Amino acid sequence: MHVGIKSSGTHPKEWYQIQAVLRVSMGNFLFFAVLALIMIGVKDQNDRRDSWHHGGWIAKMVIWLLLVVLMFFLPDSVISVYGQFYSHGWNINLNQLSYLWLSIQYKN
Repeated sequence: MHVGIKSSGTHPKEWYQIQAVLRVSMGNFLFFAVLALIMIGVKDQNDRRDSWHHGGWIAKMVIWLLLVVLMFFLPDSVISVYGQFYSHGWNINLNQLSYLWLSIQYKN
């Protein structure tokens, strides 16, 4: 099984552009989804997990970058499924949805 974007020459240039956008989008979505899951149940700044919300910027940037880069090593079929889910399953950006959910959880 081939991993990553295939460069067979059978796809038009637009296909490669869409694949790149979907892979970056999926990396972003996974990053914010993980942060949102970590923050479930945090009620105030005394919770240890709150430091991930307000600090750890270097660690967060490294994790984000790794997730985005790793998406380029996923098989095309995984990205195609994400693309279908992304384009037909939601009317708003998945990244914005995860950020909104994180904000609501943090305020409660």
